Amino acid sequence: MKRLLLPLLAALALPTAVNSETYLRLGVGSLKKDKTTTEHFSTGASDPPVLQKVIGEMNFEDGLLGDIAIGKEFKNFRGEISFQYHKGKLGDTYASADGITVKTITNDPQVNNLALMAIFYKDFYKEKKISPYLGIGFGYSHFLIDDSETTVGSYTENVDNEASNSFAYTFKGGMTYQINNKLGLFGEISYLSPIDLRGKTTQSEINFSEIDSYVISTGIKITL
Repeated sequence: MKRLLLPLLAALALPTAVNSETYLRLGVGSLKKDKTTTEHFSTGASDPPVLQKVIGEMNFEDGLLGDIAIGKEFKNFRGEISFQYHKGKLGDTYASADGITVKTITNDPQVNNLALMAIFYKDFYKEKKISPYLGIGFGYSHFLIDDSETTVGSYTENVDNEASNSFAYTFKGGMTYQINNKLGLFGEISYLSPIDLRGKTTQSEINFSEIDSYVISTGIKITL
């Protein structure tokens, strides 16, 4: 973690040698995650026990994401350190084996997602009241679905999910409305890199397909 943060902080410190401004950005948005497909082996409630492949589908409810960042601005470029946090819930889940698909019942596990990133922007037509921008960033992502119980019919299976701690990247596009020299409003759309998640059930490991995330957000940008 320290090895990642040091170059990020150094990159943001570069503009201090020239004329630059420090700003604080506060945002809130709606986070949407793509569904993920799971795969594991289970005997289920079969008698005698027969191990078979189970294909699952896991959906996520849309939820709020909070974002706080501090950065440096130089002419038409800026860079920032951003912290994002989201806590949500699973949506509907399904399991399929031997060509039969059923809706499963879970104990409503929480979904925890946070990211610490360095993001660099290019502002266009900054001299105007409304200016579009593009951004690209990279950093660290932590994603975890709480351990859960999944019930199909009379059979209940425990799922122990491992946290995904990995390199992450993001792409952004948005517009800033400058109210005055100190305060601006922004709206943006972001894409967050896929999440690679793994876990295990009572009887086998469980694999998840990659999970893409999309954010629509708005907020304020304050020049300090």
